[in-house]
Amino acid sequence: MDLELISIALCPFVQSSEVVLRLKDIAYRLTIIDITNPPPWFEDVSPLGRVPILRIDDQHIVFESAVINEYLNDIASDSLLPEEPLQRARHRAMIAYGAAVLADLSGAVTATDESEFDDAAYDLDEKFDYLEDKKSDAVFFDGPEPGLVDACFAPLFARLDILKPARQLLDPGDHPKLDAWSSAVLRLGAVKQAIDSEFTALYRKSTKQRDGWLGRQL
Repeated sequence: MDLELISIALCPFVQSSEVVLRLKDIAYRLTIIDITNPPPWFEDVSPLGRVPILRIDDQHIVFESAVINEYLNDIASDSLLPEEPLQRARHRAMIAYGAAVLADLSGAVTATDESEFDDAAYDLDEKFDYLEDKKSDAVFFDGPEPGLVDACFAPLFARLDILKPARQLLDPGDHPKLDAWSSAVLRLGAVKQAIDSEFTALYRKSTKQRDGWLGRQL
């Protein structure tokens, strides 16, 4: 199987799929496209016009990050989701919640002035309060080994870490369990390989180029 993961630069949802691929030790190749000037074949493989796309072969593609990640989880051994139905549903819900947290972070990054940034940071902090309450005492989200939830939160934690010189949005004093979880996820080899130093430089540069309030602090 020659899996191709189609992405744009800086896409957090593609990064979560890359983490899953590496946790599962599944071989793949990454294709980066320019979404503003996509190749002619992109419309055929992306019915929603966005990434990520997982091309399995010439006839089969999978789209939407959460669906891609569950497919990858299903084709390899050692599931990254719990077997018990209610726990499995809880993990899926947290993955969806993670996408909402990323949206709030995007709002903070694009805020044009300090007041707008503070509003976005407040919304983000409320999400952190919820996560702190739901987080178990385990090293990872819900156990001693990383799972699908951890892979999906890895891009968020990486971005928060890069933004620390400008503003520590995740305060370890207010959210100690969340901070410890973030540190554990960022230490994973699969995360370091999928979200590397090249990404760090690119994300910092991109944040500055937005000319938002937060980027001006970097």
